[in-house]
Parts: sequence; C-alpha cells; structure tokens
Amino acid sequence: MINLPFRSDDLATVAYSVFPENRGQGVAPRAVRLLARWALSDLRLKQLILEASEGNAASIRVAERCHFRYVGTCSGTVEGDRQERTVVFALEGLGSAGQ
Repeated sequence: MINLPFRSDDLATVAYSVFPENRGQGVAPRAVRLLARWALSDLRLKQLILEASEGNAASIRVAERCHFRYVGTCSGTVEGDRQERTVVFALEGLGSAGQ
C-alpha cells in the first residue's frame, strides 16, 4: 500500500506499508520509485518527503535506495509519554532550487 498525502500544492509525503509476507522482495523501493517519478514529473511537485522511525532500518534503506537525501531527525511523543525519533528524507523535483 502506498499513499501520497499532500502538505501543500507542491509538497507531499510518501507513506507506505508492505505486508509481512512480501517484505524483503523489493516491493517498497519499486513502489516508492514509481510514485516519486509520477509525483515529480506528472504532478510537478517540487519535493517529496519520506519519514521513517529511527529504529526502522528497512524504511531507511528504502529512502536511501530511492535516492532521497537525509534532511535530519525530529522527536515527538507517541503513545503517552514515549519519545520517538523520526528520520526525515527529501527528494526534489526538476523545478526545485539547486537542480
């Protein structure tokens, strides 16, 4: 399952999930690459964001394999008082500054 929630007219977040029985087969990187190509070219988005829990090594690998660049980390509170760190990656479109 893959989703493209928009944050603004030219910025969206890539969100995805792979069923456990299909993990490790390259499904997520392929889906993310296809969605990114479509979003940046056809939809002309300037930037895509991919966020992963700091402990989710598989999602971090997906971001790296799909050429998202590391932006930084942020912290947030989840499930009561538990703190969780999120790793943030970005992929810019052709119309973005620096391209």
